[in-house]
Amino acid sequence: MVTQIGPSFNAHEFALEFKKRAGFVDYYLDSYLTHKNFPVFQESGCVGKLGIQNLLDSIRYSACDSGKRFRPVLAMIVGESLNVPMEDLLPFCASLEMIHCYSLIHDDLPCMDNDDFRRGKATNHKVYGEDVALLAGDSLLTEAFVNLSEYYSIKRPRSLGPLVSELGRAAGLGGMIGGQAMDMYSNKNKQELFDEKSLKTMHYHKTGKLIEIAVVGVGLIAEVDSLHLEGMRNFGRGLGVAFQVADDLLDQDQNQEQHKSFVGLLGVDGAKNYLTNLNNELFKEADTFSTHSELLKKLILFNSDRQS
Repeated sequence: MVTQIGPSFNAHEFALEFKKRAGFVDYYLDSYLTHKNFPVFQESGCVGKLGIQNLLDSIRYSACDSGKRFRPVLAMIVGESLNVPMEDLLPFCASLEMIHCYSLIHDDLPCMDNDDFRRGKATNHKVYGEDVALLAGDSLLTEAFVNLSEYYSIKRPRSLGPLVSELGRAAGLGGMIGGQAMDMYSNKNKQELFDEKSLKTMHYHKTGKLIEIAVVGVGLIAEVDSLHLEGMRNFGRGLGVAFQVADDLLDQDQNQEQHKSFVGLLGVDGAKNYLTNLNNELFKEADTFSTHSELLKKLILFNSDRQS
């Protein structure tokens, strides 16, 4: 058994800190999706308005339900460690969460994972139909970049280009979508077991890329130098793997997924030791780009300790 090093950690106290920051994201998304003036809504007739309202209801159903919010809260904590003002963090955090929510809506569709429930309630397509759910996901992905460009083009114009580029790559073929393609293929070919390298590659793209960009995006907003940005990238990449290992430990009873699980590859004890090793490396990485990394280190432990 590997001994874990790190700060003293009170799970309940940190959960309150986490929830407070998640509340800022909830409020931002609720305001954006409720009060923003969408011209297509104002210019439509009665039938058109009903259609748009139904779509907005579908979007809010999935985006405003107070999910884990791990990625935006991670970005907030990284930003705080670099003294970035909250108002400059929130638009990026919200865009990141919009992309994550879009991916969940699409993942649940019958043509993908065909899930009936998400976060304890019926999935979007079960409530609004496959057609509206598809458009809800498309809308969230698109609005993520609208939201990003509207704020940073004015407030931090030098950050906008790199932010759009990095976030687009993290969400696209070279990131989350590419990882999803690997995952879908593995579902159809369960006899083709993953080794550690290919397993890390799939999960790094499918899950880890949006965690990595949560860290790197803040570095771009803060305009850190290239050396610091590389340290942030390494930290985000490692945390993405740690997040997936923690997920696999939580889901270890889902035997149908063992062919693409760190638990299936390493066993329960092996996965736990692997996660501890990852955490120890992450503690060191956190100090490479921030001299105020205590809260960030507690987030690392929170990831290992979470129950969902």
